[in-house]
Amino acid sequence: MFGGIQKKNNRRPIGIALGGRSITMVQLERNADGYSAIDALRSALPDDLPINGPEYHTVVAKEILQMLNQSSFAGREVVSCLPPAAIHYKNLRMPKMPADEMAAAVQWEADERRPFGSEDVTTQHLHVGEVRQGDETRQEVIMMASPVSFIESHIKMLSGCGLRPTALDVAPAALARCLAGRVNGADPAPDETRVIVDIGETCSQVLIVRGGRLVFLKTIDISGVIFNQAVADKLKTTGVEAEELRRRPPSDDSGPDNILRAVFEALRPVVGDLARELGLCLRYYGVTFRGPRPEQAMFVGEESDGPWYNAEFSETAGIDVHAVDPLSLVDLSKIAHPPSDAVPRGAWATAMGLSMRHEPNRLRKAAAA
Repeated sequence: MFGGIQKKNNRRPIGIALGGRSITMVQLERNADGYSAIDALRSALPDDLPINGPEYHTVVAKEILQMLNQSSFAGREVVSCLPPAAIHYKNLRMPKMPADEMAAAVQWEADERRPFGSEDVTTQHLHVGEVRQGDETRQEVIMMASPVSFIESHIKMLSGCGLRPTALDVAPAALARCLAGRVNGADPAPDETRVIVDIGETCSQVLIVRGGRLVFLKTIDISGVIFNQAVADKLKTTGVEAEELRRRPPSDDSGPDNILRAVFEALRPVVGDLARELGLCLRYYGVTFRGPRPEQAMFVGEESDGPWYNAEFSETAGIDVHAVDPLSLVDLSKIAHPPSDAVPRGAWATAMGLSMRHEPNRLRKAAAA
């Protein structure tokens, strides 16, 4: 997304997704039937590791080196994405203008808004379509801004690990590529619309992808951290214990039923807030782009497999939701490290999409504009 070099071969680069509290690495290989996985690894980061601290990239580099040492990744080319807190997204409605003027205008908007305080930022943007605003036709774009210093430190860190960065992407584009991009070599139908809800460790994102192209994006400050706090407050326990209780399967009879009910009741208001945010996103999409209302939303991310979602989202957001398994899209028969059942399947989607980054699909071409 922030630049890259296209290469054509069957082996894809290693996708490295930095989450709020984790690192996920996946490498795919293209074959006649789609993709096969070479290897896939995840590692946790300290909960209290600030991205703006001097030790951030040192800690991340140490974890990446350990993961590389135990992996069966082929080559050292990588496509990575920054952690959510290092990127600021904003939907803008701009007058129609040439591409070079649009890039300058988006950069000016970022400089004026100062999303990272005094930090200098670099921007990219996605054209998502023309919209009517009063009597005018304007261009809707998604601005993406990130601190220049963080990007430089990120690339330096990867190079210091012996890796060769070929592109720096953003997680929403990777998710769209993985879950709504080309299927068996064919582009999506122009009117095919998919809703992706990435429920992460430190934030959530709602994506709407039409015809393989990202047309809507919103970041929501509701995540696993908020879920843990809600349960901890309700049950008067620690965040670590709250997370353990929250991840306990409903069929697990190792604890009293009243505790599971308490967890459910603690999460209902927070999940309801997330459902309402999704409903507002769908309403904005319908008014802005006047497309048919999507009937289903796909859940991915580190928090995508909670049993608390379905009823609340159906009732509050008016849409059916289901957790998707992106690993079902690839052949895992030769993978060096089979993914653990302890990790939600949806947690692999971003890194998979990063590894697909050099696929010549329309989403990638549009994103690079």
